[in-house]
Amino acid sequence: MSQDAKVLPDSPVPPLKLKDRSALLAMSLIQAQCYRELGDFVAAEAAYRDVLTVDASNAKANQGLGCIAFAQSGGAEALTYFLKALEQDTASPENWRGYAQAFIAQGMHEGAREILQTAATFGVELGGYEQLCESVRLQAVYYDCLSTIQRLSEALDFDKVIQLSSESLRLFSDDPALLRSLAVAYMHKEQTTDALALLDRLCQRLPNSKECWSLLGMALQHLGRHEDAYRSYLRALDIDPYDVFILTNLGKNLLEIDFIDDAAVWFRLASLVDQNSWPARLDYARILIRLGDFAEAKEVIDSGDVNQAFPQDALDLIDEISGLEAETEPRQKPLRPAPLSTPSVEDTANLMILYGQERHRDMGVLAKKICEACPLHPFAWKVLGLALRVEGYLEQALTATRLAVATAPDDTEALCHLGGLANQLNKLPEAEKCARRALSLDQKSIPARILLGLVMIKLQRREEGEKYYREVLEIDPGNINVMPYFQFAMNADQNTSQEEILSEAKKFGQLIQVRKEEMYNLWRCNNYPKKLRVGFVSGDFRTHPVARSLEPLLAYLSKDKFETFAYSNHHSEDDVTERLKKHFFGWRSLVGKGDAVAARMVHDDKLHILIDLSGFTAFNRLPLFARKPAPVQVTWLGYFSTTGVPQIDYFISNKIQLFPQDARYFVEKLWFLPGAPVVIYPPDIEISTPIDVGDLPALENEFLTFGSFNRLMKINDNVVKVWSTILHEVPGSVLLLNAGELESETERNTTYARFFNQGISADRLILMDWRRSREEHLSLYNKVDIALDSFPYCGSTTSMEAMWMGVPVLSMKGDSFVSRIGETTNTLAGMREWIAVNSDDYVEKAKYLAQDIKRLASIRKGLREKVLSSPMFDAPRFAKDFEAALWGMWNKYILDSRKNKKN
Repeated sequence: MSQDAKVLPDSPVPPLKLKDRSALLAMSLIQAQCYRELGDFVAAEAAYRDVLTVDASNAKANQGLGCIAFAQSGGAEALTYFLKALEQDTASPENWRGYAQAFIAQGMHEGAREILQTAATFGVELGGYEQLCESVRLQAVYYDCLSTIQRLSEALDFDKVIQLSSESLRLFSDDPALLRSLAVAYMHKEQTTDALALLDRLCQRLPNSKECWSLLGMALQHLGRHEDAYRSYLRALDIDPYDVFILTNLGKNLLEIDFIDDAAVWFRLASLVDQNSWPARLDYARILIRLGDFAEAKEVIDSGDVNQAFPQDALDLIDEISGLEAETEPRQKPLRPAPLSTPSVEDTANLMILYGQERHRDMGVLAKKICEACPLHPFAWKVLGLALRVEGYLEQALTATRLAVATAPDDTEALCHLGGLANQLNKLPEAEKCARRALSLDQKSIPARILLGLVMIKLQRREEGEKYYREVLEIDPGNINVMPYFQFAMNADQNTSQEEILSEAKKFGQLIQVRKEEMYNLWRCNNYPKKLRVGFVSGDFRTHPVARSLEPLLAYLSKDKFETFAYSNHHSEDDVTERLKKHFFGWRSLVGKGDAVAARMVHDDKLHILIDLSGFTAFNRLPLFARKPAPVQVTWLGYFSTTGVPQIDYFISNKIQLFPQDARYFVEKLWFLPGAPVVIYPPDIEISTPIDVGDLPALENEFLTFGSFNRLMKINDNVVKVWSTILHEVPGSVLLLNAGELESETERNTTYARFFNQGISADRLILMDWRRSREEHLSLYNKVDIALDSFPYCGSTTSMEAMWMGVPVLSMKGDSFVSRIGETTNTLAGMREWIAVNSDDYVEKAKYLAQDIKRLASIRKGLREKVLSSPMFDAPRFAKDFEAALWGMWNKYILDSRKNKKN
């Protein structure tokens, strides 16, 4: 192998510098191109189509599909793809050349000449026509050669593969597909040294191909060069951290040199990455048997999809374990050789210091350095996973944290980190398994219980989820971290009363109280200002529903009357953050700052009013408000019930969502806006391609499609029962559910089962998750005739977006803020006939509204225009109402202060 070949690996986790959407697309295109150049047209086509699911008009993906079609069919199908590519990119010579060559291959020579002339008008010169024809002829020879080599390989005639590949390389020098075919043939003939030289060239030719690095690793492993093989496999894993084949090969390579414990790490990781892969699980079980860990081996075999039948290999392995367990002498674990590499004492000490100081960026950089040098260092992987998670790189963080758990399976903190990530990514079975494993190792673990509670509620096991939250409070009555989850669960529970919700919120409010001397009672703001200084506290100044409602307010809030400050409690920033920053007079980060320090920052900014945008949601800073750093404190937008914090003066709503008599369920005073309690920008402000309202799907389908885009935790058993009744009452109708949780196969099966118990078969349900672009998400409404709102926990942004897409929403009246959101939305939209008074009325309205298809079609055509002129999208009007509210609060504060002084 050449000394110049770059085989030393980077980390299996991408760099901390986050790749944006365009960079990720570019990497996907590179992988597709590698597959195509290696002659693996099936894998290449799949990769290009994956790109098109994210970016339907991607010119390079269409061009790549055109090249594949040209190779396989000689040009007929290729014409369509090259034309699509040209529509998006007329400056690309490859698009014009491919289009012209496809015409030539089909014998349409005049058309090809016209294409050359047209390309020239766009400034693209493709050379002479005869030269192009010769290129087509050579390509035909080349693709015929590849096809022959493939047939010979399938027939295991490697002598002829070597002969034909060698001859072809004289004509097509350094072609990757031919180099690969020749190298693989040499490996089959056990001429590994010859294969190695070719694979060295191949890795230099295609440095971003995981297959090339993986093949190089296999060749080096066969030659006994295990450390070089290890690094080649790591280079392949850097490109695709989820390739079970590469992970398994890493383990097998280490196993050959008796690094059994280290090998077990990679087998364990392979079984984590693909938990339903029998080969990966059985490989891991076998190595556990070698290590004498029979109980864990049996657990690994039993884990995975319960619907899968056990293969004979698994049954044989269970019998083997039973026999070994019966032996009188317990098996001894083999001695572990010295590790391949260990970090310096200085690096380890510095990493621990940075970790303790929560300096996420710095600790991430150092952890990555250690992981690159010492790929089996559990603490470094754990730290890197945490840093990547904070930076918003969830998929990369998942890989790093899986490695942390794989290298230290008894680390409860790493298990909880992994479970939290799996939960964020809706990998619920993995999240549950991690939490239960952590709890079995530490029966008093609070993080494990909080995680289990959250996962159970997502899995519709609400009572079990709330049980874990209550256990946390029994173990640690002063724990404030569990309260947001507990409050959220209670509000979603149809059996929880408003009195219970208020009682628990008050308990939280008492927990966060500080001594009087730690509270502010004098403020530095001007009592009679020309401008009010107003602060907003949130962890959601980024792509988030809260930001979608805050941005239009900030855009129209008078700069002559207000100076606004943002207090951000989240590390992650994106394009939305950058847009929001432009609207604020001051931007402050509260990340990593204690409540006392944060309160001092707010106080020093001389605010008149401080507004909480979170309530009991993630990344809230409610304890900050208990210190009263501003004279007037308000909660709005992010949460739908009381915070329980007595130092927060007002809760902003309107008289549709809340009635004056509802004040008894709030520690805050209610302040009613005259119009909408919240607005959003039209969704098309976030997308590059306009999305039109489509025709009513029922006109073409000849059946009605109901739909819900709400989170599954809002869909309680009563909702399932009512929706099932509607499906029974409206013959032929189907229900489309679009929720992030449905990415989990377990949750999909659970959802099917919940409706099946109500007599609804799987063919009446369309289950989809959220793995799509914003444009595709909104376009999905064009498949829905009527949206069904959940109850008592209604949709908010989802309902407004549905109406903007022309889909009316059937909602139900409620007796609390959260259960009146649907009523509020329909009232403001002028759609009161779409509000049901109870479950029976909900079913009857669905039946009645579904009968008149022509009327539904008419509503669909005019609904976007109707809601755009309603208060829900009237940002200027809302801003004026909000301005009046803020000045009203301040004037009342001044008036009350005067009265208190007189008394």
